[in-house]
Amino acid sequence: MVSRHDRTHTASTAPPAARAPTVGDAAVDGLLAGLGAGAAMLLALAAFSLLRGESFAGLLTAGAGPKVLPGSPVLNALLAQATLSALGGLLWSVLVWLAAPHLRARLWMAILFGALFTFALRLVLGQNSAWPAVPVLLWPAAHLVYGLALGLISRSQAAEYRQSRP
Repeated sequence: MVSRHDRTHTASTAPPAARAPTVGDAAVDGLLAGLGAGAAMLLALAAFSLLRGESFAGLLTAGAGPKVLPGSPVLNALLAQATLSALGGLLWSVLVWLAAPHLRARLWMAILFGALFTFALRLVLGQNSAWPAVPVLLWPAAHLVYGLALGLISRSQAAEYRQSRP
């Protein structure tokens, strides 16, 4: 009689071959990287608030921001921040994925992307955003922190995209 331990194992025990990341993978990576970079941006804004002796909640709710949900203006500001941060990360990651075979993404490119994203947001949002009341230099400084964090977070993703594409 043959026991189940004596049988020859015919199924492959090798790990499955890694598949190349798709644009969908890049999009999800970007959403997560954008949220992380947005959190770094919020920390920079909180530090700025503390240094100036101002309320962080007051900085977040300066001006007449969009109402996403009824209730707390701080929650609305945080949700708007998370949404825009994730969107920026998605755009960055998809651009890096598309350019991976031709271009090595650099940290300075992510910082530049953060600055350009700032400019684009200002054009799209105009004076209807919550940010006109924010000190003038804080807006670009916060987005430079965002771009730096986005570049650092997505650095390994860019290398993976480059290695997996022909």
